[in-house]
Amino acid sequence: MKNKTVPKFTSIFATLYFIFIPSTSAFCHDGQIYGPPSSEDKATRATPPADISSKELDETERKLVRTRRLVNNLEIGYQLLNALDAAQTISCVHKPNCEEGNPLYGKRPSVGTIIGIKAASALLHYRASRTLLRRDPNTAILFEVATTTVQGVVCGLNFRYAF
Repeated sequence: MKNKTVPKFTSIFATLYFIFIPSTSAFCHDGQIYGPPSSEDKATRATPPADISSKELDETERKLVRTRRLVNNLEIGYQLLNALDAAQTISCVHKPNCEEGNPLYGKRPSVGTIIGIKAASALLHYRASRTLLRRDPNTAILFEVATTTVQGVVCGLNFRYAF
């Protein structure tokens, strides 16, 4: 049973990988370059349109910084909860009366399977978060809140079997 779940996971991960990874290059389809600005970029950066005041621009920049900080904090929370869930799952499989409920793992997964799936899901979540933050910051916030909440509920429910 364990051997059947790993290839299923591999195909799911490969599909999601090809959805998110092609957009990771430094160049976007519109020709814009992403990444930290170089000194050359700062010198050639376009000036804002004349109808946008510096006060409005400063407010927009501050809002973007706050959004990025919020998404980063939520991502840290998700990753910590993901690690806690992995530790709880590993602890569970070492108990004789405890079985894993996630069908992706199987009833008695190995520690390597748990760590591999959790690491892959952590990387996929991080990549999705970064992609959403770049494309639509509000959707990135919703994604982070939803996934962190679900992961928190899962960890909370796992505590039923911890003691």
